[in-house]
Amino acid sequence: MKKPSSGFTPIGFSKAGFSACSFFEECNYGRLDCHYSQIDTEVKNYCNCYLKHHSSLGKVVEKSEEIQISSLPKDKKVNVPTEVTVLSLF
Repeated sequence: MKKPSSGFTPIGFSKAGFSACSFFEECNYGRLDCHYSQIDTEVKNYCNCYLKHHSSLGKVVEKSEEIQISSLPKDKKVNVPTEVTVLSLF
């Protein structure tokens, strides 16, 4: 077997990363197990869809926090604009 080059996995996927392979429907855009996990274990490490759903770095953490506005003095008025001006580039 030919030794893979440093920029590609053994079956030819780029180690620079790729969006999805041709089996994107089978894995539901990376939500399920990778089709190539038994053939080439490195492929899922470079698939952006798989990483988005299986990496702790790619997971979105929702955090809700109460904001207290009591720090403003009660007698101070806050200016709230009532009109929005849209600037045109042309």
